[in-house]
Amino acid sequence: MKRTVSLMLILSLIFCCIIDSANAEDGLPFSGIHWGDTEESVHKKLGGRITHVGKTSALLNFKLDTGDMHSFYSLYFLNDRLYMIQIHSYVIGNEFFSDAYYSTMVQDYGEPIRTASVDTHSYPIIEDPEGSIYYWDIGGKTSIFMEPHSNQVSITYREIQEKSDEFADKPKMVFRGIPWGSDLPTVKEHVQETTFNTPSGDYAVTTSRRCINNGSSFGFGLGIYTSSQKRIDVAGYSATIVLGFAYTPNEDGLLSKNENDTALTYAEYVISHKDARFVVEDLKNKLTDVYGEPEHIQTNYAIEYDIYYWKGADGTIISLEGEFYDPGTTNVTIYYSFYGADDLYKQAQEAVNLEERLKTDKDDHTGL
Repeated sequence: MKRTVSLMLILSLIFCCIIDSANAEDGLPFSGIHWGDTEESVHKKLGGRITHVGKTSALLNFKLDTGDMHSFYSLYFLNDRLYMIQIHSYVIGNEFFSDAYYSTMVQDYGEPIRTASVDTHSYPIIEDPEGSIYYWDIGGKTSIFMEPHSNQVSITYREIQEKSDEFADKPKMVFRGIPWGSDLPTVKEHVQETTFNTPSGDYAVTTSRRCINNGSSFGFGLGIYTSSQKRIDVAGYSATIVLGFAYTPNEDGLLSKNENDTALTYAEYVISHKDARFVVEDLKNKLTDVYGEPEHIQTNYAIEYDIYYWKGADGTIISLEGEFYDPGTTNVTIYYSFYGADDLYKQAQEAVNLEERLKTDKDDHTGL
């Protein structure tokens, strides 16, 4: 009984005093905070609640403890504009915490959609009755994803942005002139400078995670990747090519996992160099000459990343990422991808879901 009372008190404090999302504008977890606010204005509005400020311009971190509950907040800014908030909360030794948190969310926002992937960038969300992630759309302005895990909860609030044609006048970005969605044999024909290793299973992630380091995962088994057997020259550097593909459903809606039933979703040049910071700066200038000024993100966790990216027509994107280990080994990667890749992985996931349902139906002998 004490555990239940304590938990309900915690949740009451969360939703009435601290988060109060149902009454905050656009469904954000803080009253007075809005999508598009600058880091400086958010800092001022949250005032004394902030106990730790991250070192990077892209992320504002602070911790907030309420009774037995511990929460860590991450506020993400792109071009000094708030676009995403993530909250990780837990109560030590209380396996009912996530259930109670979920009940409060349902009370405030209604029944959610269940899904299998936290995809914060593509809509509509694919519904999966067996999925362990819950999704709410708050008035078309804010998406909320909840991942419950016994005594802890992870929640992502993200601004829903309407698709626009702001890059329609930009060039469509492709890898070595190869159309996106080409199958593996076709891509090999276009790259005659090298042969490729036997494809391996790939861990699929959203385009935003791959290119900008702030997206989410689809999971394993939805595609394959392969790498070149020898390095080739790219803009004055020696690079390995990595190619990623989504499996495409056949006429039965299932995955044959044949190389002909694949679609190119991303391509990379991977460069290892003793002076990666110089390489990043040099390649940034060269890419800027071709594609114009980039957008820029810096992060500084256990590994420091320096990311520049350029967006083109039809949802295409090129990203330049410097990965700086402390103290020495470094990598530089040029990613090519397009946001339609997310839809290809979703289609592959739907095919996997269909196969699972067919297996279940085949084994169902109810009433016989």
